[in-house]
Amino acid sequence: MWTVATLAVGVGCHGSHPTRATGVQSETRLSTVVDERTLYVSDVFDDADGVLEVAARCDFDELVVYGLGVPLRADPARVAALVERARHQNVTVVAPVAGLDRVSLLARYEREHPRARFGRWATELEYWNEPARDGAFNRFRALLRAMRAAAPTTPLDAYLGYPTEAEAAWIAAHVDRVYASMAVRTPARVARWGRGLRSHRFRHRLFAGRVEVVPILYARGDAHMGRWLRRHSLAAAERRVERDLPGVSRIAFFDFESLRALGALGAGCHE
Repeated sequence: MWTVATLAVGVGCHGSHPTRATGVQSETRLSTVVDERTLYVSDVFDDADGVLEVAARCDFDELVVYGLGVPLRADPARVAALVERARHQNVTVVAPVAGLDRVSLLARYEREHPRARFGRWATELEYWNEPARDGAFNRFRALLRAMRAAAPTTPLDAYLGYPTEAEAAWIAAHVDRVYASMAVRTPARVARWGRGLRSHRFRHRLFAGRVEVVPILYARGDAHMGRWLRRHSLAAAERRVERDLPGVSRIAFFDFESLRALGALGAGCHE
């Protein structure tokens, strides 16, 4: 039985531990049972009703929501209504942050709508893909510092590809959670994929015991589990990840639109 779940609509989770946002060192999760789900949504306002219906039916307790830029500028009341509706059904909405302009926009929105603040903010700056990696990582650090200054009590998260050990040490000291990209065609590959810095198991060990690690499984993209998910349930994927990556209690799925097209958000939500 799923007790908690997360739906990500381009934007974290109801944390069970104190966060760095409160100035208290985060405690390591002791649970080894995956019982929380996050769902990424590529364009939340394309079908907000459908997203929230799926969140309720499939036990997602968190939404990471993309597609916020224009509404935040032109119709912030629409954003506030979404956040409040989600909160009413115990779903946290996470705001993705790709640059300093989004930090300013979110800060203004939350000042004007204090009852509809986002539950978490998460970086969306893929510095590891930049040819000038050191400079890109400096921009990433500046972004996180700006996010903390703008939202001192909000849990901050980082979406990550493949950090070095030194980068991971800095990141772990400044965030409450990392979303770890795991582009594989079957969950059986989650712990065995890659070598060196690009090894999923190596990256998991960099953060495990320091901050919460949330693997992201993909239903579309360069390498994804779409074909596998046509034949298996989300719960089956979660059980395999739980077995291979000890300590994981939350898994994120990307994305709502692709999972719905696959039929994975119907009976496939549960066994």
